[in-house]
Amino acid sequence: GTAFVFLLSGPATNSATITMVAKFLGKRSAAIYLASIGIFSIAFGLLLDFIYVKMGIEATSIVGHASEILPDDMKMLFAILMLPLIANGIYHEMRE
Repeated sequence: GTAFVFLLSGPATNSATITMVAKFLGKRSAAIYLASIGIFSIAFGLLLDFIYVKMGIEATSIVGHASEILPDDMKMLFAILMLPLIANGIYHEMRE
């Protein structure tokens, strides 16, 4: 839940975003924006913790093991599908 809160609220509360909200919508809207980000981030983090407890999931036991979720055949398929994208990027980079 805690990591989710940071991932959710971090990009939304950077200084550039807050400055733009305050500039275009006003200081009151920026305050409401920040308060709603904080409240909903914490609420969803607590909800995620609740879901983990109810489902018996130990979040720390799966950290670092995300690569084991996909079968090896699927990893190979996605790697092969990425090759044309990588080649295209290299081609366009070298053309410039």
